[in-house]
Amino acid sequence: MRSAKGWWAFGLASVGVLWTAALIPGAFFFPAYSGETGSSSSPGVHTSDTLVGVNGAWVVAPLAVLLLLSLVAWLGLHASCARGSRRGRKAGEIAAGLLAAAAVLTFSLGFVALPAAAMIVAAAGLTPARQAREM
Repeated sequence: MRSAKGWWAFGLASVGVLWTAALIPGAFFFPAYSGETGSSSSPGVHTSDTLVGVNGAWVVAPLAVLLLLSLVAWLGLHASCARGSRRGRKAGEIAAGLLAAAAVLTFSLGFVALPAAAMIVAAAGLTPARQAREM
């Protein structure tokens, strides 16, 4: 029988992974910077640009690291819940902690990754540990 805590953990971790995955195309398509140009003789023109447009494609690398950490956390927590894997739980907790630290330390990128990190850390706390099967 599955517990409500387990379903909450699964849902939070899954949404956290989807959130970090959405950051990569978001860096290409969603405006992250805005400004106005103009002079005293002409009206101002509103401008906006994406994260990749301003900083270059290299900015996707840290986002890919955040996605990798969230995937490792999800897989580890799933292994812990489904099979009772102690290594999976440890890997999930470490990856969740690193994701939270990265979200806090990467400033502007971390600001958009912080909700995903919070969801995955909460999932790590909610994930029930299943007893390992005796062989």
